[in-house]
Amino acid sequence: MSVLGERLARAFAGRNVLELGGRDSQWTKAFAERAAQVTTLEPDGESLALPDLGRRHDALFAASWWSHLPPERLDGFLQQAVAAVAPGALMAFVDKSGAGAPSASELIGRASRCGWGANVELLPDYWLLTWWAPR
Repeated sequence: MSVLGERLARAFAGRNVLELGGRDSQWTKAFAERAAQVTTLEPDGESLALPDLGRRHDALFAASWWSHLPPERLDGFLQQAVAAVAPGALMAFVDKSGAGAPSASELIGRASRCGWGANVELLPDYWLLTWWAPR
């Protein structure tokens, strides 16, 4: 298992994970066996609206969303993602690093507006942003 896959597996162990998109099954396979439950959700088309699932998930995961959203819509989307999970939930976003990728300070700044304890890990080929939703 990759370094990033192992980090995700440890982070989501025993958690009820809401995965947005589920497009990147490589990561789902990395953490699904250790998670208590994984629910995959495709946000509503152009609006990216997330349905009310009762906030029963204590973790959220999304791969390759950051690079596909226009920057002016990112903050609104992150606020919706936080509102879709239980207070204090672990939030995790993964995307490819390299040319055009956001800086660590930009990632932390955006996450900090939506929660606390933001952390960025820059790994070969990918970055991992984690933070905790407000309580």
